[in-house]
Amino acid sequence: DASLDLADRWVLSRLNSTVMELNKALDNFYINDATKILYDFIWHDYCDWFIEMAKTRLYGAEPDEVKKVVLNRAIFIYEQALKLLHPFMPFVTEEIWQSLSERKDGESIMTSPFPITDEKWIDKETEADGLFMQNVVNAIRTIRGELDVPPSKEINIILNFHGTEKEKHLQKYESYLKRLTKTKEVMLLRDSQKPRHSASAVVDNVEIFIPLEGLINLDTERERIQKEIDRVRGLYTSTEKKLNNESFISKAPKEVVDHERNK
Repeated sequence: DASLDLADRWVLSRLNSTVMELNKALDNFYINDATKILYDFIWHDYCDWFIEMAKTRLYGAEPDEVKKVVLNRAIFIYEQALKLLHPFMPFVTEEIWQSLSERKDGESIMTSPFPITDEKWIDKETEADGLFMQNVVNAIRTIRGELDVPPSKEINIILNFHGTEKEKHLQKYESYLKRLTKTKEVMLLRDSQKPRHSASAVVDNVEIFIPLEGLINLDTERERIQKEIDRVRGLYTSTEKKLNNESFISKAPKEVVDHERNK
């Protein structure tokens, strides 16, 4: 199927993994586990990520036929999620399911086939790749948020891979990475020279650098970082004084002393 891309394979794998995990939990009457499995799939996998990735295709330059298939696939997965959720939320899921398409009189989600696992769609490597991409996107979004970079402003990203495996995985998702983080260019750091005036993060031993010149006021950022340095130094000094106080060490409960040492 030419319309199937990495995001589709990822969400179909997650759907079938979820069906398998959910049925195992229900077979063992682990109701709390079952609801958590469903919550994670519907809220995080489907709403947080798949819908966002699908929107980049629906609003992109792909042919109308492909866009129609993408939309139908999104609705299909949503319908499967409703069926999985129905035993826990019968009335809400029934109402939504009836609205998804024209139903015959008397037709009900309650009597529709419950989803079963199709193991040919489960691909743990694709799921791991998707999770890695999500963690990179979250790290970049966190940096943008901390630095108050407007959502409309494009950034550049420099990545430093320690090994080729992660580089290969991320290249597969590069188009999504750019769209989801408003990135103009993704560059690779081929030597150990870290770029100056950059914000940074680390995800699974991959260093992420965002050059800040022309993006934010560097003097303001230096001031923000200096305040954070001063705050941490103050915390370190006050904690060190406590630990150098013989009276505190001898009288305080062991767990309190250990907490201060960890701090």
